[in-house]
Amino acid sequence: APFVIWQHLMKPKPDSTVHVTAGGHPAIVSRPYGKGKVCFIALAPLGDAPSGKTAFWNWDGWPKLIETVLKEDIER
Repeated sequence: APFVIWQHLMKPKPDSTVHVTAGGHPAIVSRPYGKGKVCFIALAPLGDAPSGKTAFWNWDGWPKLIETVLKEDIER
């Protein structure tokens, strides 16, 4: 599983969609804004993953996860 080293802790607005959580906290969130939508990724690519762990930005599934979130959001 991907490892999150640092995460912004935030509380999504009521009209938000939480796509992914990390450590029980929202990690990828989107919401309507004006005539479009915004997507917030609360994870920061900072630091070194512990031995035997893979940082989320080095995880093979990361590009597919982002693609899935964006496609899901467009279809809403």
